[in-house]
Amino acid sequence: MTVSRWMVGVAALLCAAPALPQPQGGEIRVWGSPADRKLLGEWERGFQKLHPGARFSESLHGPESTIAGVYTGVADLGLMAREIRLPVEKMAFEWVHRYAPFLVEVANAGLRPGRPSANLAIIVHRDNPLSRLDLAQLDGILGAEHKRGHPNVRRWGDLGLQGEWQDRAIHLYGPAVDSIPALHLRTVVMRDSHKWNPDYRELGGDREIVDAVARDPAGIGYAPLPSGAEVKALELCPDACGRSYALTAENVKSRAYPLSRVISVVLDRAPGKPVPPKLKEFLRYILSAEGQAAVMRDGAYIPLSVESAKQQLARLDAPAGELGVAPSRERQTSGTQKLNVPPSSLRQVSAAEKLGMPTPSAQEQVSGAEKLDWPPPYVPAQQVSGTIRIWGHGAYAQAQDFIEGLTRAWEEGFRRHQPRVSFENRLHGTASAIGALYTGTGDLALMGREIWPIEIDAFKEVFHYPPTGVDVVTGSFDVRNRGYAIVVFVHQDNPLSKLTLAQLDAIYSADRRRGGRPVRTWGDLGADGEWRDKPVHRFGLPIARGFADYLEQVVFLGGRKWNPELREFADQPGSKGGATDGGQQLLDALAKDPLAIGYAGLVYRHPEVKPIALAEREGGPFVAPTKENVLNHSYPLIRMITMFFNRPPGKAVDPRLKEFLHYILSAEGQQAVLREGQGYLPMLAPFARRELQKLEN
Repeated sequence: MTVSRWMVGVAALLCAAPALPQPQGGEIRVWGSPADRKLLGEWERGFQKLHPGARFSESLHGPESTIAGVYTGVADLGLMAREIRLPVEKMAFEWVHRYAPFLVEVANAGLRPGRPSANLAIIVHRDNPLSRLDLAQLDGILGAEHKRGHPNVRRWGDLGLQGEWQDRAIHLYGPAVDSIPALHLRTVVMRDSHKWNPDYRELGGDREIVDAVARDPAGIGYAPLPSGAEVKALELCPDACGRSYALTAENVKSRAYPLSRVISVVLDRAPGKPVPPKLKEFLRYILSAEGQAAVMRDGAYIPLSVESAKQQLARLDAPAGELGVAPSRERQTSGTQKLNVPPSSLRQVSAAEKLGMPTPSAQEQVSGAEKLDWPPPYVPAQQVSGTIRIWGHGAYAQAQDFIEGLTRAWEEGFRRHQPRVSFENRLHGTASAIGALYTGTGDLALMGREIWPIEIDAFKEVFHYPPTGVDVVTGSFDVRNRGYAIVVFVHQDNPLSKLTLAQLDAIYSADRRRGGRPVRTWGDLGADGEWRDKPVHRFGLPIARGFADYLEQVVFLGGRKWNPELREFADQPGSKGGATDGGQQLLDALAKDPLAIGYAGLVYRHPEVKPIALAEREGGPFVAPTKENVLNHSYPLIRMITMFFNRPPGKAVDPRLKEFLHYILSAEGQQAVLREGQGYLPMLAPFARRELQKLEN
């Protein structure tokens, strides 16, 4: 784009922008990335010339931590250096506020490598005769599910190349499949399919990808537009018969390039509410000719087109979107609770009681409890005072009691020993928990699932060390929404009775990081006779759910690529258990297919399927999925409930948190798990002792 053409656009934007209102003052708190410090500084100084009373405070830690600043309320604006991670970041915001984050586009992503949001080129070797691709063909290369309807593209002949290229295999290179660039392509090209080409080669960075394609005539990859003639970028078209577009600044600005990316600001705007005046005026400045001129001077991003800027200005005045039905005032306030009242008034009514169903007595719930190896009773090491703020595990809008009743029981019991401690509970869901730690709005993050690597990365952006975690509860054996153990099932006629985790990895993972041999038939798993040559049919729960993340961490050893033959069983919309749950549908289908294997939990049952024993290593021991083996932690696929907190290296744990965690892992705290945990299981003495040691080291 020439300077003269850009100036014409600036003039048009000046004409389009509304007149400035009265000057605005006050502080605007901005979270973002260090790489955007220069651009933010230009915007802030320009705005202050027009609004001398405005002040800015910046917390520029990085893209992984930005949105948490907004949903926890410590930031007014978050300058996102990349797209929002779906679903975790959007879910975190929505479960806290009950409506979606409000996004305003402020620039187009640029062409410069080294930025999380740089626009991506599809690159091939310079000798490759291919010059263009449509998105369906690209989906055929990248994925294995092909929601765009194109078949697998695994050879260059599948794209119409002839001669020596026709039978040559395509070698696909890219960043990790859970990276932001990969997530962008998964969303735009693969239509949110999680099934990648199993031969996708994950590399560490943009330069490695470019170098790999430059060395490999059969290679294709994606990365920011490289300089030099070592590789070439393909033109892309949205559909099979349309015009194709090169990756240029002009095509990004017009959004003609199909993989164009944008830079947005995120803020908290409640449905039906206006944008706060000082934020609105700052955004109007950013979208003005002066603000977009700063984008061009900075050079990392590409200014918005005049039309795009007008659309974003109009959104500042339009009603904000709404997520579902606005919660009642009672529901709005119930998410934050300060506990400093008599314990008797805080009894949680169980779901069964609400439905008029009989509930077991405390004695029935703890039947056999006297035989368990309980940890020692709680003895305070010191008296502490202050407020402990807990964020994390909970149902959307407190529609169910996931762990709230147990948390209150812990707090009540602890206050009998430590009456000067109060609690604030914000159990909005696990997705928001770690963000509360690194924004300083929470003291404990109560996780309903395993912590994800991206959450550790976000914490480390702010503090440069990871959060400390202590396991406080064993997941359930067979209770829905209580972290139940993952169980592998086969048909009752299947001779298989046991598997190692390496074999399970080889069945479901494309990478086989445990070193297992490829599994195609039941003979590959040791079956003989008529089973030897029969194919293995892989059943599972959706890759998009947390169960998949658990298996990726524990079984796949961090691998993210699934066997594309996996058949996924999702919950039907609105399912609350029973036949409409994906797990039950899986077992029902497995009962009809003797060649299938699946994973779910013993929440679900079918008389014609059987669970099998698992071993962590070759030779065993092989452990059956029983309640006893979950309780004693010998079964390999149990899940834990963990509390995380901020502990700088070499520093002592905050005394309030240390005393509370000691109480939770005492006999009283773990007996409360049996009484109030609704299926959660306690931590027996050896495991409680192991976790308490983390507070001392």
